[in-house]
Amino acid sequence: MSYTVKTELARMDVEQHLPTVNKSEQRELLTLYTYRRLGHVDTVARGLSALIRAARTKKSRDALMAQADILEVVGHPEFIVS
Repeated sequence: MSYTVKTELARMDVEQHLPTVNKSEQRELLTLYTYRRLGHVDTVARGLSALIRAARTKKSRDALMAQADILEVVGHPEFIVS
């Protein structure tokens, strides 16, 4: 599956997780998609790991971890979650 297709699926996935991801997290996720399309994987890994660490609920954290898997940053050295 190409990255473009995965990106579009991820956008639909964000909309699907609206009840579990708050508006500020959704806005940041869409910005991270843009960075990913531009090839800034390090920025995406750092930004998404910061969002996950700052998540207020377990549902939000789980939804953000699913996005990390879709954006392919889970194994990246800059992706640090505790």
